[in-house]
Amino acid sequence: MSFGIALTGIDAAQADLNVVSNNIANANTTGFKQSVTEFSDLYASSQNGVAADAIGNGVQVAAGAQDFSQGSLQTTGSNLNLAISGTGFFTVKDSNGLSYTRSGDFSTNSAGAVVNSQGQALQVYAPTGNGGFNTSSTVDLQIGAGDSAPVATQNVDLTLDLPANTLSLNNTTLSNALSTSFSAVSTLFSGSGGAASTLNSDLTSALSSTGAIAATSSTLTAQENALTTRQNTLDDQMNALSASLTQQYSALNTLLSSLETTSSYLTQQFASLPTVQGKSSA
Repeated sequence: MSFGIALTGIDAAQADLNVVSNNIANANTTGFKQSVTEFSDLYASSQNGVAADAIGNGVQVAAGAQDFSQGSLQTTGSNLNLAISGTGFFTVKDSNGLSYTRSGDFSTNSAGAVVNSQGQALQVYAPTGNGGFNTSSTVDLQIGAGDSAPVATQNVDLTLDLPANTLSLNNTTLSNALSTSFSAVSTLFSGSGGAASTLNSDLTSALSSTGAIAATSSTLTAQENALTTRQNTLDDQMNALSASLTQQYSALNTLLSSLETTSSYLTQQFASLPTVQGKSSA
């Protein structure tokens, strides 16, 4: 009897090793949840139940429970590799019915259905026409592989950054736009008494201001051109002056060299003159 009790312990330890080995073997399996072995003790019983002084008959494996705690999420670069953060399962379907899994390794088959590696189709709620979903049943998730029909662009929104020295509005375009606005608004308020007249006066002042802006811009442009011309003239004069000074400096160096040569010659001539000694008379 004691040998049989010991055998139950060996069998239980072997089962635990099998569970640990299975966890290690599936370390890189997508969506795998590790298991833990749960044990329970054995007692001999009769119709009257377990005796108060009964000795246990060993141990048995009660269950292999899975740990569904949140695992780490990894980026794969595939748009159809999915993961669930928190509780829940992916619902997949094949000819045998529905199944549930935590593995999100999906791809598309030749029909455009999103399937896993076993060919089971991912199930989703079908969208309704009002923007909701039909939660009464699930359908296969389909991703169209073909190109959709082309649709001409109707509206374009542009946001531009212009240089600070660029006029944002052309004066002529601005004048034309204000004139058109004046005409349209005048027609709209033609029966409003003094409103059209007041608006006419305001827009006329705006157009006059536009003309003043154009004149000021033209004056500034002319002044800028004059300054540029003056700067160019000064640059030419400075270049000419620099060339003249260079020539004069070269001439002075030549003259200095000539003077040094003359001085040396005179010194030699003076040294070659005879010495004259004179006598004084009593």
